[in-house]
This record gives sequence, structure tokens and C-alpha cells, in this order.
Amino acid sequence: MRGIIKKMFCLPVILLMCIGLTGCGETSKKKLSSLTHFEAIVIKNGENFVVVPNENSNEARISDQIAVRTNNASIMGINNQVIRIDEIPVGHVVEITYNGEIMESYPAQVFADKIQLYAMSPIIEAYLKIIEEIYQEDPGLNQDISIIALDTTDIKNLNDWEKQILLVNMEQKYGKEVMESTFEELMNEGLIDKENRAFPEGILITITNPNFNENKDTLTYEIKKWRSGTGAVGYTGIAYYDNGTWIIEKKNMWIS
Repeated sequence: MRGIIKKMFCLPVILLMCIGLTGCGETSKKKLSSLTHFEAIVIKNGENFVVVPNENSNEARISDQIAVRTNNASIMGINNQVIRIDEIPVGHVVEITYNGEIMESYPAQVFADKIQLYAMSPIIEAYLKIIEEIYQEDPGLNQDISIIALDTTDIKNLNDWEKQILLVNMEQKYGKEVMESTFEELMNEGLIDKENRAFPEGILITITNPNFNENKDTLTYEIKKWRSGTGAVGYTGIAYYDNGTWIIEKKNMWIS
């Protein structure tokens, strides 16, 4: 299944907002409360500012994507300084405060009173860094790929919302379709060539045994990138957080 929440990151066009409408081209309003707020991941910031609401929010029950109108909004940066809307990076988390009215179009629409930009979690930054390091190893494995699959089975120190932030950021960074999937799930979806034991359209990145120390500034892990039985690379890694940057140390590297 391909969709922005969980398995595939191709930003779905399922028209969830047709409920209660005489036609999907029309809009209606739903009032949640007088003044409310929700957390969301920014997925578009250009002609439109579009977010994916936290899956546990009331807004997510109405739509999986929300276009935020910002005409009179107060927009605050990480350090509570005033910023422009175009300074908010795709993939970051924001808190949207609005009057509780949601226009039931697709995407749904809200008129923001305030947008607060949050700093990226260092833990999510650590995962983005170690994924970037393995992605750059043996770059020939990345040739002509359109999919990056990430096996998150062993990643217990991120909740579903944090995994979603990770996957959105990967899609933004690499410009590829991003899947949260295991090897077996890729097989079941017909994406693995069973005869040649290969992933023609993409690579599978698997992170195992990831453990942070008590201070959350050191991460030990094992990681591999797989394209086929004769095309893979991996190693044991240690990531250190130093002056706002994650530094990677690699050991026991192997290539097949």
C-alpha cells in the first residue's frame, strides 16, 4: 500500500474530504472549537503551504493533508523570532493555531492565526545522518532507482509520528518515493525480482540494534543498503553528537 502515512510516500490523492458534500469540488466548514492548535509536518511550501497533521489530532480525522492560509498569521521561528512563511523548511514540524474552522475541501483548509516552527529533534537528525552516510556508500547501487525502502522494524526509539517525520524528510532530501517496508513486504508487493534476488526499482536500507546512551548524544547501530544479492554494503556505526552536528564513525564495513 502506497501512502504518506506508513508504507509509501507518494502523497496520496484519496479524496477523504467528500464526506457530507454534494460534490467533491465544493467545500463546507467544520468547527472544532473557538481557538485550537495542532502539530503538523510541512510537506509543501511554495505556491501553497500544505501540512500533514499529527495522526492523533482531531484535524487528522478530517483530512490527511491541510492547506494553511497565512494572510494575517504571526509566523515565529525556532528562537521565537518573526520569520517569513517561505523560511519554513519542508520536513519540519510546526504548530498551527487557528480559529477551529476547517474548510472541507481537499486538501482541507484552515486560516492560521499563528504558526510556530519547531527545531528538528536531534534523534531524528541522527537517523537522517546515518541514512545519508549509507546512501553515499557504493553510490553505484543508487543508479536509476526510484524507490528508497526503509526497514524500521528495529527502530524502537521513534514513535509513529517521529517515523513519519523521518520519512517525509527522506523524500524531500532524495527526491525519491520512500517506503517503510521490510524485505518480506517488498517481496509480497512484487517489488523484489525473486529469480534474480534483486530490487530493480530501488534500494532497501535496514537499521538494526540502534541504541542511544542515557544522554541521547551517542547512537550505536548496524546498517546496510541492499540492491541485490551481489550488490550490498553495510557496517557497524557509532554516531556522536558534537556542537550541534552528528559525527559518524564506521567499523567492520563489508561490500558484496
